[in-house]
Amino acid sequence: MIRRARRSRQHRGRLVFVLCALLLGGCGGVQPLPPIAGGPEDAWLQLNSGDSREREPLSAPKAIGPAPTDFRTTDWTNLRLPAEFCHVEQPVEFHNGEAMVTSRQWGIVHMSARLEAQGDLLSDGNDYAAVSLGCDNNGGTAAGLLANGDVVLTVKQQALWSLGTVTPKKRLPDTGPSWTTKIEPSGKGALRVTESWFRRSDGTCCPSGVAETVWTSTDSGFVSAPTRVVK
Repeated sequence: MIRRARRSRQHRGRLVFVLCALLLGGCGGVQPLPPIAGGPEDAWLQLNSGDSREREPLSAPKAIGPAPTDFRTTDWTNLRLPAEFCHVEQPVEFHNGEAMVTSRQWGIVHMSARLEAQGDLLSDGNDYAAVSLGCDNNGGTAAGLLANGDVVLTVKQQALWSLGTVTPKKRLPDTGPSWTTKIEPSGKGALRVTESWFRRSDGTCCPSGVAETVWTSTDSGFVSAPTRVVK
């Protein structure tokens, strides 16, 4: 009986050993996680590639005025444009690219408008314009920026339409807002948005990070894919 019990224990021990070997080595073994270069901030970045705290779409498609006579030569700094990303409820009337409005979140703010990109941005044969809007505290410096967004415009049904808003997505806690630097086509119905974002070691003037996000146009507005940190 003692010999049989010992053989049984030995048999169970072999089974446990075989199972452990299969789990550890059957598929090449358990591989250690690759080391993350740099300090804690770089580790955080690799594990958190985007900032998805804002609900999307930020702005729904809507007609915002009559169609311009010539879309390609329109002065985009003298229009009424939606600015939900700045928590402004009504479209903002810009004059020479400037406006002072009331934000639900920040109170009285200064807003600016400039053309970011124009052309067949959604790769479907139509003309589009991406107008970059800045929302700041009217301090006149980069440190005063509160938020940034780009309104995508086109003509349809004999009216000027906003198709929605795209925004920067990458932001570390306790750093300044990111801003868009380039908008370009990314296949039919999609935009690639490049942005500059701040590391904690950056000065308020000069973000060192670069990230990219692809935004897809839908019936409800633009929705984003996961953000990719370029540097």
